[in-house]
Amino acid sequence: MIPRSRKLDRILEGLSCPKGLLEIWAQDTRHPDRSSVCLVRRNNLLVNNFRTQVVHALAGDLVGRSISSIQLGSSGVTEQVTDTLITNPYSVVTTSSVELSPKTNLFVGTLGMGSGDQVEFREVGLIFANSTLAARKTFPTMIKSYPWEWTIRWTILWT
Repeated sequence: MIPRSRKLDRILEGLSCPKGLLEIWAQDTRHPDRSSVCLVRRNNLLVNNFRTQVVHALAGDLVGRSISSIQLGSSGVTEQVTDTLITNPYSVVTTSSVELSPKTNLFVGTLGMGSGDQVEFREVGLIFANSTLAARKTFPTMIKSYPWEWTIRWTILWT
């Protein structure tokens, strides 16, 4: 019999590697008729915990395994697959979670006017309901200011 940890390792190795795309859009709330501006558009890094959480969900352990929030943070240290948290997390209101196709999921969050103003952000993370980090991306320092609203769009594509 194969030990449980080796079984999990085999499943993880065979799990299709999903890819992600992070976008952060800004809208001047004084001029909603004007187009939003894309501040960040980058591939993101799905961390080791992402695959582990998915394997547990496939095995029927669904408690806490859904993506439930997006967090902005202050660390500009380059993301690694071993990352486990967002530094000085600032929670973003998650407005939707949509299955765009059988292989594509979109998570959207909004940092509204007046929220997070004058805070320096350098990273963003996608978080499971059990507070486990699923994905992380860093970017050059951005400071949100009034009257801007940010919309964070995080797409996960299973290849």
